Amino acid sequence: MRQGRIPSRRDNADVISIAPAPGDITFTCSCRPDPGICPHSAAVGYRVAQHVRANPGVLLTLRGGSMKELRTMVRVHKPTDPAPAPGPEQTRTGTDAHQAFGRFNARPTRPARARTTQTVPAPLLDGLRSDPPAPGPTTRALRLLIRDAAARASALLAGRPLPAGDDPVQDAARLLADPAHRRYLEHAAEQVGLSTLQMRDLALAYEYGGAAGVEVALWPLAADTEVFAHAEAAIQPHRPAPLASLISQDNQLTDAAARVQLRLGSDGRWYPFTDWHGTWRPAPGPSNNPATAYKAARLALRNR
Repeated sequence: MRQGRIPSRRDNADVISIAPAPGDITFTCSCRPDPGICPHSAAVGYRVAQHVRANPGVLLTLRGGSMKELRTMVRVHKPTDPAPAPGPEQTRTGTDAHQAFGRFNARPTRPARARTTQTVPAPLLDGLRSDPPAPGPTTRALRLLIRDAAARASALLAGRPLPAGDDPVQDAARLLADPAHRRYLEHAAEQVGLSTLQMRDLALAYEYGGAAGVEVALWPLAADTEVFAHAEAAIQPHRPAPLASLISQDNQLTDAAARVQLRLGSDGRWYPFTDWHGTWRPAPGPSNNPATAYKAARLALRNR
């Protein structure tokens, strides 16, 4: 909606207009090519009417004025004789905003009109061709942050938990878990002091297991020996070399002959890893059942 301004002294010596006249308000919306009321502008108008009813002073703000200016104008233009109170026949009638909005929703629908093809302007960020002045973030970093903000907003609207954590390495892994962000891999690795290969593995760890997956990929954790004894018994029928030794250390259970390693996370799940030229790489398929996680690691090896 667009409104006018508070009239100055020379506009009219006898009338001070605060509320907008019918011709002072116009409705425009991106949902239709021509000016006019639509569900979006009607909703905005209804909300503005509610706000003005609760706080009439907002009319001054909308017109670029202030209460101080209004008091000054009232003192200057104060009439000598008080205006007579309006009689019953002069009482202004109208339609409540809630009723008007209801009538608009109940209006008959018109057939859709063919719209001419229009060029949609690119967002401002997409129109940037150079980085903002230092020490601000680069354009590439801004795009990444905007994508992350959109993902957080979607999670919030869908009722999903928002990503949390203050560790920069875990946060970088979370951002890079999105395939659209993989082009920032080298830059992120440089910022957190890791190699590109390490940063890629952490991004995969987050993709497969979230924050807990990154945690087991980064640090050894304490584990209960009884839990490990149960895990060894559970994976034994699925080992290709059942007589080969198993190595238990911290929260890691390693079957070197099968090139498989399971790591117990703080969330109680087993995270599969596979040997890749001497490096343990995260594999998809973490599970509360160690046998299921072991089989997922074996499947990842076969699919390479």
